Amino acid sequence: MNKLFLASLVAVTAFASAEVLTYTATSKKSQKEADMLALEGLAKQLRTKVSSEFETTVKEDAKGKVTSTAKGTKNTSTNMTLKGAKVTPGPKSKGAFQSTATIDTDQMASKILVDLKSLRTQMTAKDSIIRLDMVDRDYRKMGVDMVALEKLADSYSELLEDLSCVQKVPQDLLLESTLGELKEYLV
Repeated sequence: MNKLFLASLVAVTAFASAEVLTYTATSKKSQKEADMLALEGLAKQLRTKVSSEFETTVKEDAKGKVTSTAKGTKNTSTNMTLKGAKVTPGPKSKGAFQSTATIDTDQMASKILVDLKSLRTQMTAKDSIIRLDMVDRDYRKMGVDMVALEKLADSYSELLEDLSCVQKVPQDLLLESTLGELKEYLV
């Protein structure tokens, strides 16, 4: 009896510690637009880029009359990919479509961590291949492989940035690229 209670307690604790984000959106146009707005709102909860611009124009006419106008714009955007987000259509109310997007950030972080591990393995293999290219003096292949390694490093950095939106990034995941060492070795 105590084992069953303990197992239930562990399951409830695990569920309670998982962070779930939701966002509900409505659209008068279509259900698809409501779905997209819900996903967009969910992504903006995790990462939002805000840009603004303010412009003042001052004009003076021939009679010396000075007029000024001000114009301001603000834009918000996100480029985050939501892996594992679930979209649930809601009831249609007053002619508006409704949709709710939900994501478990622990599950999202888990997927990102798996992708990071895979990229690290690929980068280690690519580093070894580049060193062999250098020993074989196959500089054309080495150049191609170095470009591929740089692309893997860029992908790794993007994933780390995504991970930082849902959890604190552990120190051991920070990228220690060997590109500088490889260039020095080549020289």
